[in-house]
Amino acid sequence: MDVYDSEKEQVEALRKWWQENGKALIIGVVIGLGGLFGYRGWQDHVTSKAMEAADLHAGVLVALEQAQHATVIAEAARLRGDYAGTPYAALATLAEAAVLVRDDDPGAARTALQWVADNAEQPEVAAVARLRLARLLYDQGEVDAARAALDALPDGLFTAQTAELRGDLLRDAGQREAARIAYREALDAGSENRAIVQMKLDDLGLEVAAEVSR
Repeated sequence: MDVYDSEKEQVEALRKWWQENGKALIIGVVIGLGGLFGYRGWQDHVTSKAMEAADLHAGVLVALEQAQHATVIAEAARLRGDYAGTPYAALATLAEAAVLVRDDDPGAARTALQWVADNAEQPEVAAVARLRLARLLYDQGEVDAARAALDALPDGLFTAQTAELRGDLLRDAGQREAARIAYREALDAGSENRAIVQMKLDDLGLEVAAEVSR
């Protein structure tokens, strides 16, 4: 299973997510920091930090698009160190995890995804990290850890992707009926991998047919 799509698709996904959620995230940062600073000087501080973090994140997206992996990793680390209170740190770390997987460093990718899962204030961002972590763990053969990562996902987020991966885990464990239920749930939830999920479901049906004919 390929944990991530192509570099271009990763960039486009991040950009689309930011277009849909960026304004709300900035408002959340402003409100959150408002309790830490007095009104005087607070607005300037928040604006400055947000702009600096935004510039760094924009650089991460450019580096990701140009496959400059060392830059992505370095800038993500800088965002975590100096701008951890902004949503850009988590978004950049998701990009870092993607390049670490491509660089065949699953251990470091796992650490990056766990950081996002533990530190992202936005539930959707944390859920993305947990789902990708579960996929990575599954690919590494760490079935129990992958299942635990899936169990930590909140209900109602990425239902189709979660159900498909859970079906894979159940299928590999020999729990075919439970796997069929999970795959059907993925289809009912509008999986974007509908053809693949249907193929997995059909394969389970063929296995049952073969067992009955023996």
